[in-house]
Amino acid sequence: MDSSFQSELLSELHEFLSNYKKGFANLQVWEVLAISTGFCLEQLSPGQSAEEPVDPEQQLELILVLLKNLLHIKDKQPFLHDHLLTVLKKSEMLDVLVVAFGHVSTTPCLRLYNALLLDILRGLLYFQRPAFLTEASIQQPSTSEEKVLSSNQPQSQSKTASFTQRHLRLGGIFSRVSNTGSAVLVGNGLHSLKNGLISDQKKKRKECKAKDFTEVTRESSKFVRSFLKDFVQEFLNADFNTLLDSVWRDIISESGTLSESDKLNYIWAISFFLNCFRLFESKKFATKTFEVSIVAHVLDMHHVNFILKVLEELKDGIKLYKDVSPGTNNNKQ
Repeated sequence: MDSSFQSELLSELHEFLSNYKKGFANLQVWEVLAISTGFCLEQLSPGQSAEEPVDPEQQLELILVLLKNLLHIKDKQPFLHDHLLTVLKKSEMLDVLVVAFGHVSTTPCLRLYNALLLDILRGLLYFQRPAFLTEASIQQPSTSEEKVLSSNQPQSQSKTASFTQRHLRLGGIFSRVSNTGSAVLVGNGLHSLKNGLISDQKKKRKECKAKDFTEVTRESSKFVRSFLKDFVQEFLNADFNTLLDSVWRDIISESGTLSESDKLNYIWAISFFLNCFRLFESKKFATKTFEVSIVAHVLDMHHVNFILKVLEELKDGIKLYKDVSPGTNNNKQ
């Protein structure tokens, strides 16, 4: 397949996924899904019998898979992930997830979805770093953030896209001038076709393709970090040991239900939340007592040995990849 054609397909696929994520970043949708998730958890709790026509276990799985897929879509627009997180916060879906994390040990259905819940947890904290997250203070969204997170944003982008299509149909010889709020089309003349937008836009798009799929390190807004900080604290205090104990039992049983990515998520969770715990318990966030029981799950040499084993396997895999990769000069005379 031609590389330019392949890049075009990847760009269209990425745009489709971004629109898919944008479509579900809707407060009314997640208010309904949060209520449905809470109802499913209530029906699946011990001592309850499901009398609904829809299987609550199947309904819960569909909602969790949908949320996991949305959180792991890497969007080009930096505000979109923050917008989804804000919607989850306002719809109280984050509170429902905290309850789900804590019921892993008591609900057989959730015990089967422990790796899925851990994957959702990583998606929620995808762009976060413990050092910045623990320093966040309770804030309200600023004026600029409200504009970015408002529902008018997709509408303005669609207007821009429709104008671009009209501009291309006109041959790229017209410019849009808007000084007083009213749009005016001004002809550039045929002499300026050499600087027209058609060829330039195509050229710029090709130059930017290499950046579309690269890993971008960025931070969420202060408002998003403030409520994620509360979420992390609540998870540490109530659910950290419960969720990781459930995942660890599946790891040592080698039942085959966990993939390699699930094991990496387990290691990520230990690293991320231990860093957060250390920062929360430091002098800046000091409490009268050091509650080591909050992270009691990791106080076992079996976990340390497991992490060292996985890291050794990763190192061997990277070394093997470098040895067999074309273009690397490993044959030293």
